[in-house]
Amino acid sequence: MTTPSGLMQEPLSQTDAGAPSGSGPGKHQRSVLVFDTNPLHRLLLTRMFARCGCVAETAESAGALLAACQQSAFALMLIDCDCPNLDVFQILAELRNRSAGSSAPIIALTSSVSQADRRRRRAAGFDNYLEKPARLDKVQALMARYAPNTATGNSQLITSVDLGRLAETVELAGSDPAAVREIFAVFLTTTPRMLDDMRRAEEESSPEALSRAAIALKTASSAMGLRRIEEICGLIRALAESRVITGVGALMGELSLAFERASCDLRSAEIELLAQLTTGSGGSAEAQRRSGPGRVLLAEHDRLIAKFISASLKSSGLEVICVNDGAAALAAASEKTPDVMLLSASLPNIDGFQLLSRLRLEKTFRSTPVIILSQRHQEADVLRSFELGADDFMSQPLNPLEVAARTQRLLRKR
Repeated sequence: MTTPSGLMQEPLSQTDAGAPSGSGPGKHQRSVLVFDTNPLHRLLLTRMFARCGCVAETAESAGALLAACQQSAFALMLIDCDCPNLDVFQILAELRNRSAGSSAPIIALTSSVSQADRRRRRAAGFDNYLEKPARLDKVQALMARYAPNTATGNSQLITSVDLGRLAETVELAGSDPAAVREIFAVFLTTTPRMLDDMRRAEEESSPEALSRAAIALKTASSAMGLRRIEEICGLIRALAESRVITGVGALMGELSLAFERASCDLRSAEIELLAQLTTGSGGSAEAQRRSGPGRVLLAEHDRLIAKFISASLKSSGLEVICVNDGAAALAAASEKTPDVMLLSASLPNIDGFQLLSRLRLEKTFRSTPVIILSQRHQEADVLRSFELGADDFMSQPLNPLEVAARTQRLLRKR
């Protein structure tokens, strides 16, 4: 639907009813404005922000963007820096000069993530950037940093923390609340310094210093159950040891967002753990860790791919049910009731899209997380997956470790 100003309002399941006063006429407290000339990018970003509990509006022209900022205040604004024939830095300057947009964080949407590009954007006044193609975990990290959902309190979902690994570390504190607080405080106060060390090493082109800093943060994040940070640090260390610095800049941006997201999730975990110590509810952290593995249904017709993915899922502590056609997947889902389903788009008998559509019609599986695995990355397939209710989409070449990581993230939302 297009408003008179040219602002596009994407259809969302969320509503802005009950938005607090002062957030703009009819605006949700966590409203976001996205300026992108690509209609698919606008749609997918809108859906991602909706998953974060945000009301997202999109502008498809610079004029609509500026008009929207005059009419309403937004918690966050994203500007596509890859638009041809547009001076985005001039648009940014004009936004900063307008009272409605002067204080809101402005994020660059871009595929250019070199160190020179990042410095240029920072100098122009961008607060941060989101690399294309955008991913849900990065959008969640942005919202956690710039527009946290304080209304949800302790019920906020913890999506970036391996609670089992964190429980092992916190178990060392026994039942002493002060010791639990100290563990979280030490990590949250020392990590920014380690990130600064890594940035300094990158800017000075010092592979040795970068490798040392990456190892230090990798070790600390592993103890706190922050697997994504651990993975990124491992990649940075590998680049540093091969004396390749050029690819580190993009990883540092992702690392910063991952830490912002993890910081919020760790604080939520700390609050819950301290509440359990105080009330005695929920049992010990060790008992929670042993509550049982997640059950994953993997429907993949390529036996070699299925073997690699299944091995990766099992190595991360998950129970895996593996089938190779759509009919078998339907039967296994009904019999085993999996916690997460990974469905290949090209399954025989019933393909992954048809299977997802049929599963969503059944009450039992309406909210079961589903990842679509595809042999191709076409916009139509991505869009169809999300329209049918998929929670994630991955295309070949598939990285089994990434498949396991995304599966674990969805499991934590159970």
